[in-house]
Amino acid sequence: MKKQSSNENGATLLVAMGALVLIAALVGIALTSTAHNGRMTDREQSFTRALNSADGALEYAYASWKNAVRNNGLRPPNNSQVTIAAPTSALHSGFASSAVTFSDFSVANANQWGETTDASDAIITNPVAVQLATIPGHPGWKGNGSFYSARVTASVPSRSGPVPVTLGRTFQLTGVPLFQAAIFFEHDIELHPGAQMTINGLVHTNSNLWLATSAADRLKFLSNVSYVGDYHEEFNPFMETTPPPPNPPLWSDGLPASISTTFASQLQKTERMEPFGAEPAQLFDTIDANLNNDSAREFIEPPVTSSPDPADIAGMRFYNQASVRVTIDRTKPAADPNRIVVRDGSDAALPAATNTAIRAALNVSSTPIYDWREGENVSLTNVDMKALDGALVGMGASFNGVIYIHDVTPTGKNAVRLQNGAVLSRDLSVASQNAVYIQGDYNTGGVTGAGVHDPSLVPANNAGNPTGTDSPTAPGYVKRSTAVMADAVMILSNAWVDGNSTAALAGRVADHTTVNTAILSGIVPSNDGGSGRYSGGPHNFPRFLEKWSGKDLTYLGSMVQIFNSKNFDGMFDTANIYSPPGRRWGFDTAFLTQPPPGTLQSLQYSRGRWERF
Repeated sequence: MKKQSSNENGATLLVAMGALVLIAALVGIALTSTAHNGRMTDREQSFTRALNSADGALEYAYASWKNAVRNNGLRPPNNSQVTIAAPTSALHSGFASSAVTFSDFSVANANQWGETTDASDAIITNPVAVQLATIPGHPGWKGNGSFYSARVTASVPSRSGPVPVTLGRTFQLTGVPLFQAAIFFEHDIELHPGAQMTINGLVHTNSNLWLATSAADRLKFLSNVSYVGDYHEEFNPFMETTPPPPNPPLWSDGLPASISTTFASQLQKTERMEPFGAEPAQLFDTIDANLNNDSAREFIEPPVTSSPDPADIAGMRFYNQASVRVTIDRTKPAADPNRIVVRDGSDAALPAATNTAIRAALNVSSTPIYDWREGENVSLTNVDMKALDGALVGMGASFNGVIYIHDVTPTGKNAVRLQNGAVLSRDLSVASQNAVYIQGDYNTGGVTGAGVHDPSLVPANNAGNPTGTDSPTAPGYVKRSTAVMADAVMILSNAWVDGNSTAALAGRVADHTTVNTAILSGIVPSNDGGSGRYSGGPHNFPRFLEKWSGKDLTYLGSMVQIFNSKNFDGMFDTANIYSPPGRRWGFDTAFLTQPPPGTLQSLQYSRGRWERF
């Protein structure tokens, strides 16, 4: 056998050693790669946890910011009012398990592009609201948007060091004035007019929409109509025992839905519009001990002092918004100064001259009128609007345009009656938890040289307004932006006589009358309490007590219903109560730019997509 040489043995050893070195190098590379991949995987996992944590912190900021809005009376808070505690790992078990830490947390006023203010403007007294031409999901509606920029950095540890992620998001609060609608109802809208009715403004119901007439071509919509529940081109089942065959409404092209080219764009099923910024079930509770959160009627009620007043409800009360409050108590003698009490919005006494002037405009009548719908006498506080207007103008800038008047007498039916209100010198909202009667022309102008109102000077009153095109104001009069907000609102014509209130319908004959004001009021819903009775619908929303046959009511304004009537809860009917007027009604388009004083709006919260920095 041939023996190997030493050279051959050395070469073999070198090859073996080289293989070992190569293997060691490959093992080292593998170990290094494994470690690097492990670090990369660990860092990616930490990044994902940091990203999710930052997103979760922004959700926390969004919920906290909404609470800040509610605590500010549903008004856009400034930077000093947005006091939100910085997020910590204690907020969520996932934060704690990830050992996440948060920094650079802020929620601040911004413009519509999410750009925050300069450091020199760290506290903004009045956040700027941007007028929005459209409201997503609500075609035709406009609103005022206030914007806030939220930002946070979340940091999660990893083997290679902390992994930070910075995210930002824009929050938006949109106030949508309700008086920009011709008709806004919380409950069903049941429009079944017997005479022709054309609606030129927005219509919305948070419930069901019932549209039908007894004859063709009697109901027409020129603008957007929206509903939340169901849409029916038929009569509400509680209207009549045996209703006539329904005729559908017409749309802006003058055609019914089956052949209309505008129907699809005019009618929309939408989300709710929330007058208190949240669904009623989240705000109101008739079971708990709090007497200040029972229903949306809180809008027109004063708070009960024995219960806490939730900030988001308190901010919308017209009692709280009013800079003048008048309280009438009939249990006190006529000579008692506390029979009529006038205070300012902070419950302080007004200057003596102003107090005297406002009290002089009020007459606590000792003679009631009979309300046929209620079936009983009603005690009235008569308000001479001309005299009241002069007293309020004398207050200058200290009067914000909202006055609250209520009768707290615990017995009987009590109401406020607005008289001599044809000429007003400023925008004005009158609110009350009682019912309010408007007697005669309101906000129309038309006075003689002696300063006495003459209804014939208002073009709409001359021989009525058969085409609905006559001016609702006298020549030269500047119509004011006004509202009347109450448990129920009744309109008495220019021909009303108190002494005839108990007479049969034939003895209560109306005359042509013009009223220019928004109305916020309650209704008695269809089938209320199982009555099986019809509500009367929006066309009977303002209530009547006269024989209007052959007479016109020209009305320019906006009708809003968000609660049930509590004090004036007589069921709708005609019979000996009234016969309807010729409805020459229209939406006051001036409300689109100048709504009546006070805040009456739906609130919408939204947030944009987050942005990584």
